[in-house]
Amino acid sequence: MTNKYSSQYLDPRWQKKRLEVMQRDEFKCRDCGDADSQLHVHHLMYFKNRMVWDYDDKLLVCLCDSCHVSRHSNNETEHMLSEILISGIDTVYVNMITHMYARESKLVENLIQTMFDHIHTNYRHERGLE
Repeated sequence: MTNKYSSQYLDPRWQKKRLEVMQRDEFKCRDCGDADSQLHVHHLMYFKNRMVWDYDDKLLVCLCDSCHVSRHSNNETEHMLSEILISGIDTVYVNMITHMYARESKLVENLIQTMFDHIHTNYRHERGLE
C-alpha cells in the first residue's frame, strides 16, 4: 500500500463513511457476528483510481479482525465468483461477469454485489447468524 493510498484512511470522508458502515452493521462482524473484537470496514472489491470513501455502502462490510484477515488471505473477487458458482449460477454468466468486471462497469459492480448479498444472507441464515 502506498503512502498516498494509506493516507486516504485518515481522511475525514473515510472516517465518516467507516462510522456509517459500522453503525449500519450494528458494530458487529457481518461474517461471524462478533461484537467484542476490533472491527474493520472491509471493501468487498476495489476499483482502479477510486478513493476509498467513494464506494457504495453495499460494497463495504464490517468485519472482526479475524474475519478481515481471512478475507484478505483470499482474493475477494475470486471468493465472490466462487460463491456465485457454488450457488448454481451458470459458468457462462460467471465468465461474462468476470470479463465485464475487468472493465469496471458500474452495472456489473451492482450485479455482483446483489448476487453476493443474496449468497451472504443465505450463508448467515444457514449458520443461524441472522
